[in-house]
Amino acid sequence: MPIKVGASTSIATRIPIIFHIAIVIVIAMFVSTLPRAASFHLSVPVRARNIFSKSVHAVMLSSQVSSMNEGAGTGAKVGARAEDGKSGTATVNFETSDGVQLITVQKGEILRTAMLKRGLSPHNGKSRLINCRGLGTCGTCAVEITPTGSASTCTNSSNEENVVLPVDRNTRERLRLNFPPHGSPDQSPHLRLACQVQIQDTDVNVKKRCGFWGQDSSEDDLLAESYDAQLYFGELEFVLDDKSPPN
Repeated sequence: MPIKVGASTSIATRIPIIFHIAIVIVIAMFVSTLPRAASFHLSVPVRARNIFSKSVHAVMLSSQVSSMNEGAGTGAKVGARAEDGKSGTATVNFETSDGVQLITVQKGEILRTAMLKRGLSPHNGKSRLINCRGLGTCGTCAVEITPTGSASTCTNSSNEENVVLPVDRNTRERLRLNFPPHGSPDQSPHLRLACQVQIQDTDVNVKKRCGFWGQDSSEDDLLAESYDAQLYFGELEFVLDDKSPPN
């Protein structure tokens, strides 16, 4: 009798991601109870950075199978389009409760990397320290991404065709953005993970909502305050980014 491995393989590839999500949430809940000074003024020693580096490499190996599960056909299509997008620059209009900040980035850059390198944080408050560093499992870099001039209430993803790649949420985004505290019925259709998308359009609007995970989307005018980037681990903050073009 032939053995069907499709379902079990699919579940197996999701276990590392779900496990990482759970770990990050537990740590985040603990850190959120700490005083502000205890989390924002930490100096990360060299030894801790070395430990983090080894952990990152282990995580990369465990998540590689999940990334390959996207499918060869889709991967080739996205890869070809990403190469086309890696020429020229784009303007990111980052909107918070403090106003709109404009940064110029390279087309093809991962949004999270582009923001951090230019002094802006896609993470709110204490999540600048407690996050997955671009693995796509913590969900704290969730932002709303729309083309300039588009209506935020529009649910047609075709309007986002030339804004970011991939056009639709990838596997990690679908898993994380449907896992609490994300996944609410009023979640914006434009919510994406900044660590998983590459800037493609020449002019992009990015909004950051309130909450540790940026999950509060019940009110259109409920925006988070602006936070400066904190590179606690230096270049290791974007070590998982293998898509952004070299600066």
